[in-house]
Amino acid sequence: MGSDISEGNEQSGWIENFGWKEGAHLETYYNGDWWESRIIQLQDYRVKIHYVGGKEDEDEWLLKSSERLRPPQKEEKAESVSVRTSKSAPRNNIVIASRKTDSQPCHDDLEQR
Repeated sequence: MGSDISEGNEQSGWIENFGWKEGAHLETYYNGDWWESRIIQLQDYRVKIHYVGGKEDEDEWLLKSSERLRPPQKEEKAESVSVRTSKSAPRNNIVIASRKTDSQPCHDDLEQR
């Protein structure tokens, strides 16, 4: 299930060319997988990241040059699923826009249609 950190930031020069600003999206390696994250604070050569869908107490400071950071690897994609809240309720289509790798939806990205 997990991926190797060596599959991470192979793109040379990305650190110098990345748009380091609050709100920018990254992927952060944690516990064997790459997770979608967002920059919430900058301080010289460090960034504080928030894992999208995660809790505030999971936020962490990392060096911009950390091998645990990489630019987003996958385009956003949308997938539609039908759900019912009860047997008699009409179907509701939900669009899930997932930016997390491994095709798992992010909690912040559920939009009911």
